[in-house]
Amino acid sequence: MQEFERLFAQWNHTVFLDSFFSQHIEDLQHVFWQGMKVEDAIKKTIRDAIELEQKIKYLAEQGRLSKFENLSELFKPLHNRPSKLEEFEKSKAKGLMYNSWLRVYAIRLKPNLYLVSGGAIKLTQDMNHRKHLLLELEKLKITRNYLAGEDESGLEFMEMF
Repeated sequence: MQEFERLFAQWNHTVFLDSFFSQHIEDLQHVFWQGMKVEDAIKKTIRDAIELEQKIKYLAEQGRLSKFENLSELFKPLHNRPSKLEEFEKSKAKGLMYNSWLRVYAIRLKPNLYLVSGGAIKLTQDMNHRKHLLLELEKLKITRNYLAGEDESGLEFMEMF
């Protein structure tokens, strides 16, 4: 199973989501999420995951036909600070629902071609304090380094769109 498929399978699997939200209940109880219950978080995640997966697939297909509607509408630079467009840019796509915590992480190869390295449920403001988010940063780094010819490690967790 490729990373993209694995990611959306997890986000649609109630047992996985129950375990994840139970493990991260303190983050879910943060005032930003208004003390959301695990059951409500599971429902929100599944709805958002279905919409996000459909949107990514739609834009991937449309991008082959039109330069105006493509994956670059959804994927944005990982860091929100302004910078010049760089080669093999670390990118993220957020879920489509308001205040979505879903993230798909990828490396931009060109406007409608992204190499998906992973994704996560991001309940915190930054990525530097949770193990599962630090793993996603590491996967992005490994992928980018590999594409830039700086690392020869295996990339079995990748999938291109």
